[in-house]
Amino acid sequence: MHGSWLKTYLAENDTDLVEKIRRGQVLARHHMIARGWRLAATIADRYAEQGIDRELLISEGMRQFFFCLEKFDANQASNFSRYAAWWMKYGMAQLVNRRMACCYN
Repeated sequence: MHGSWLKTYLAENDTDLVEKIRRGQVLARHHMIARGWRLAATIADRYAEQGIDRELLISEGMRQFFFCLEKFDANQASNFSRYAAWWMKYGMAQLVNRRMACCYN
């Protein structure tokens, strides 16, 4: 079975995990990346209908996710997941807009 460390990380909220990542905890970073990938995949499904490759959308979402890991400030935003989701949606929308602009020019 899974160790107690996994139960601990599953129960923790994202803001606590971000703080652990900043202190250098590798397991927290791995767990947060897995959460980010799932979030990026969910958001990418919404944009995939517009003719952009799903893997490309997930890649853009993860690029934004890593940006969020570095820039998140718990004093200004209380929920990391919402903060990351906003940036992922923004990045994916920009990608779609750039691709659509290429098609029409």
